Amino acid sequence: MKIFSPRTLLAAALLTALPMGTALACTTSAWSSVTGSAEAGNPKGRDGEPAVPRYSGTCALQAASAGTSYVTDNTPGSEAVYRARFYVFTGSAANNPKIFSATTEDDGGGTEVVGVSINGSALTFAVNGTTVTDTVPVAASKWYGVEIAYQANGPFEAKVRGNAAAAETVVASAGNAGALTVGSASLGVLNAASNTVPLAFDAFESTRSADTEVGRLCPGDANNDGIVNALDALAAINEFPSSGTYSLGQPDCTEDGIVNALDALCAMNRFTVPAQRTCSAN
Repeated sequence: MKIFSPRTLLAAALLTALPMGTALACTTSAWSSVTGSAEAGNPKGRDGEPAVPRYSGTCALQAASAGTSYVTDNTPGSEAVYRARFYVFTGSAANNPKIFSATTEDDGGGTEVVGVSINGSALTFAVNGTTVTDTVPVAASKWYGVEIAYQANGPFEAKVRGNAAAAETVVASAGNAGALTVGSASLGVLNAASNTVPLAFDAFESTRSADTEVGRLCPGDANNDGIVNALDALAAINEFPSSGTYSLGQPDCTEDGIVNALDALCAMNRFTVPAQRTCSAN
């Protein structure tokens, strides 16, 4: 995971893996606060941590099966331009939980500027209290990347892609998005939810750039070298039967929350199509 200085790129990565002897410990220490039982974990549930599907690196965040559980970042400083990208593993979301909220004050206080919710079958968006008409259909227990771009007195846009889809979906609000500024952001399950399969979150980054996207990570690039090829297929094969091997890139090529032989096959299939070998094309 990447970590950036507060108020430079605004937010730290979702979580990080810190060395502890020969083991890796997943931690949410890069965030300003943790509410409820949101906890970091790795796919294999080692070191007493929960078994949590991850999209990139070694760890991800799991929200509780019921109730509220989320992390909050207070590094934004009244940002008139705010862009954030995160990945959500949809689990079996019920009761329409809100999974992301950017507000005007620290610790989720003040007025909500941008909200993202999931009703089990679609992602929905709200800007300055107004629901955006367009929604994005999603499947259960799949990874989806979400990037939101907000400008005070300007446009709002969200881009979503996941579940091994070939193209992203763009959602935009009509007209002026309003004059509010962003002072904090929260990610997880922000209101009561009931999930047989819990939601998970990964690869959060945010910036104050109006023009440059945070960008999508590259599914299938298991070794994180910018190219999808046979080495990535080998990395996925080495990971899924092992209790200790992790691919540091994005090995879950099929975006189903599990790294197995299907991900190796997916990587090889991309390698056989020249236009899909480079991560810029995925």
